[in-house]
Amino acid sequence: MKRACRFLDTYETLYRSSSDNTIQFLLMKLALLETAAWIEIVFDELYLSCSKSEAAREQIDKHIKRIYSFSYQNLHDTLVFCLGINTVYSLEEKYTGEKLSIFQSKLAEIKNIRDALAHNYEHTTQKLMSFEDLKKTVRGVYLAVLLIKRYVKIK
Repeated sequence: MKRACRFLDTYETLYRSSSDNTIQFLLMKLALLETAAWIEIVFDELYLSCSKSEAAREQIDKHIKRIYSFSYQNLHDTLVFCLGINTVYSLEEKYTGEKLSIFQSKLAEIKNIRDALAHNYEHTTQKLMSFEDLKKTVRGVYLAVLLIKRYVKIK
């Protein structure tokens, strides 16, 4: 998480020091794309940490190489693959409610913005997130992964 916040701090400093709208847009775009990449890496590391053997790790690695994106549905489905459906449903039951809903909506929001930005080389009028919201999302993803690891006792 420190690495993600560090790059966001760097981009935010550059963003605030620029008065050029194009530069500001490009810095925010880069920050959003970097955050999306960070989320994918954190999720991949989570999935791989679920393996109890080298053979399981290889199967999980093959599975995650076919997954593109970091939607909540992909997280759910891949955790079911790694941990089993009963464990994932128990986990969701334990953390159901507002926190799970906020986590799901933040993932969806970043994914939608990321997809629009990654597939558009022109300036967009789409509303981007603030650096503060990006940092909150990074913290939220980090905490959610910690909760999952604690729940299933992954080191």
